[in-house]
Amino acid sequence: MTTNPNPPEITYPCEVPIKAMGLMHDNFVAVIVEIVGRHVPRVNTGMVTTRTNGKYVSVTVNITAGSRAQLEAIYLDLKDCDQVLMTL
Repeated sequence: MTTNPNPPEITYPCEVPIKAMGLMHDNFVAVIVEIVGRHVPRVNTGMVTTRTNGKYVSVTVNITAGSRAQLEAIYLDLKDCDQVLMTL
């Protein structure tokens, strides 16, 4: 398997799903929406989908990203959250 040293250039703005997974907690979805909302104006319930298996929950927030820096800032904040086990 080879790795492309020059990944394709992304044109912003673009639609991006931000996904975070963690243990099922009453406030997990609200925490993820709050974190993404720090970087994206007007996050609403229509942008958020969840999936759960009882123990774990996956939250996806579909955003319009304005820049790579914005995406990196979102993922850094999600990484710093103790409740988040994994991001995609």
